[in-house]
Amino acid sequence: MSESISQFSAIELPGHIAKEFSIDGKTGQGFVTRKGLARLCGVTRQSVQQLLSAIAQCKQSLPKNLKPFAGQDFTGGNQIPDVLVAGVG
Repeated sequence: MSESISQFSAIELPGHIAKEFSIDGKTGQGFVTRKGLARLCGVTRQSVQQLLSAIAQCKQSLPKNLKPFAGQDFTGGNQIPDVLVAGVG
């Protein structure tokens, strides 16, 4: 028998990690910094930059889950949108 989930519990992040995340108050879209994404993935910020460059350059070696982002340039700012973070994860 399956039970439905009636409540979700929020995860509280330590302050030094929480500051890497933000939410746009108007659109509700979430963002994470490059440093935050690197920490989530267990890689260096340089690796994140290389991935963002590969996405912008439409590299053929992009994994299937990142191909929808090919050609989009996320290299200019420090805020990476949640939909891209989900594709990386």
